[in-house]
Amino acid sequence: MILRLLVSSTVVGVAMAACSHAVRTAPAPMHPADSSRTSRVPMQVGRYRLTRRDWIRGTQNDSAYHFTDGSPARVTVFLYAIPADVQVGPDSQSWTAREGKKFEEVQPLLVQQGVMDMYRLAFANSEHITVGNRAIMEHATAIAVRRSGSVAVDFQYLYLVAGQFLKIRATVPSEGWERTDVPTFAREMARRVATADTTRQ
Repeated sequence: MILRLLVSSTVVGVAMAACSHAVRTAPAPMHPADSSRTSRVPMQVGRYRLTRRDWIRGTQNDSAYHFTDGSPARVTVFLYAIPADVQVGPDSQSWTAREGKKFEEVQPLLVQQGVMDMYRLAFANSEHITVGNRAIMEHATAIAVRRSGSVAVDFQYLYLVAGQFLKIRATVPSEGWERTDVPTFAREMARRVATADTTRQ
């Protein structure tokens, strides 16, 4: 019942999106956040401060950046190479929705594996945000989930910027979820990464 109410209020009350990423990060090495290592990802966006960067296992340049605003919300930013399976057609921005749908598709498997008890899709949609004089596709998804009796909302925002996918993943407790500023954080992160000086390494 709680899950049903949560999903219903999500659809009616909020036009935000969620993030989840199936990529597993390597437990080591963990790098303290510093500007030399994170030239494209800002150290802070709004109230969210970068705490560390992890390399994604099995890749050379893909990374996971962990942010906190001091609340129980878990927020991670992923920068990773565009998978070959989504590169269909000449319009690269259309690849964003194709990649974003994987978040929905993995949910039944997570239930089967016992990672969570159940889930309900609140919404999944695509729209454009403006960065400078360009329009960038945003694929947004929100899923209400129950894990070990606790209800939370998983948010995913996905963008294709600077030749990579930028995915913002957040898990927000159900209490006060409607006041989260994760959507604002995600869009500002996309704008900052898209306009960053990528020549700095």
